Amino acid sequence: MALQVLSSGLGSVKKAANRVTQRESALEKNLREATSNQNWGVPNSQLHDIARASFDFQEYQTIITEIWAGLQEAKSRWRRVLKTLNLVEFLVKNGSERIIDEIRRDQYKVRPLMDFSYSEDGKDKGAAVREKTKAILELISDNELLRSERDKARTHREKFMGMPGPFHSGALRLRGKVCRL
Repeated sequence: MALQVLSSGLGSVKKAANRVTQRESALEKNLREATSNQNWGVPNSQLHDIARASFDFQEYQTIITEIWAGLQEAKSRWRRVLKTLNLVEFLVKNGSERIIDEIRRDQYKVRPLMDFSYSEDGKDKGAAVREKTKAILELISDNELLRSERDKARTHREKFMGMPGPFHSGALRLRGKVCRL
């Protein structure tokens, strides 16, 4: 038991040292925080930054690699799995359509989470994972629902964040007027 704790602690130190020496990018930092096993949420601004990055091919690769890693995490790190699923749902609604295509194509990697089970302190922590997985699979399987959710997300961005249509359009909405950047 003590050896496992020591090994886990050394792994954390090694990861932190690698982040410092390898100059973690802003996207990598956002992904690490958005899919952490910590018991706190993720700011919407961070999720929108990740969604914007999904339109860039190289950054898309970084995002999808982190998604698949997060979904294969150990059950004891259920928060990371759940946060990764939250990110997937957000990206399906707000990100590049490549995300949708890849999640659809590789849904066999997501589907096993429908049976996710983990108890902590006598409480079923797997229920939230199962529910989020079900919601994502329904979303990617129903084109009409998906279109509706993406339209709602776009309207929400435009209304509350001043982010028009595609994230990379170079315009900003101020007091109801579109200003070109």
